[in-house]
Amino acid sequence: MKEFFRTAIYVISWGFRVLVNVVFGGFGLAFILSDQFSGSRWPFLETNASGISTVLTLIGTICTAGSVYLYSDKQNTPPEKLSVFLTAPIILIMCRFATFYFIKNGSLPSNTVNGFSLLAIGGALLRAQPNPSKDPEIYWRK
Repeated sequence: MKEFFRTAIYVISWGFRVLVNVVFGGFGLAFILSDQFSGSRWPFLETNASGISTVLTLIGTICTAGSVYLYSDKQNTPPEKLSVFLTAPIILIMCRFATFYFIKNGSLPSNTVNGFSLLAIGGALLRAQPNPSKDPEIYWRK
């Protein structure tokens, strides 16, 4: 039964990752190509690009920080204890405050949005690269 739930969570998270990549990739490509190759402006993108990119950046940061809790044995690099008990919760709390600020004010400063995107990219890169330390005490579980 435990293996069934582990497989179910893996399949659901894989489907979610595919969906998120398609949505994020689609909007990112639309933002890039709308001005570069289109002879005219897209009014919808011009008026809503900042808000859409802010929401997608916060969602991506939440997904990246929360991914430490969805570790499975099929992944090469387990999350570190520091990430599980300190870094990820702090980032998730910061995302919650940023989301409330965005809902209240209608926008976030561009430097804040860029900061969240860099946090998400940095977190993803840390998970992609194995830790050179072989000390099993730094990992949450193996």
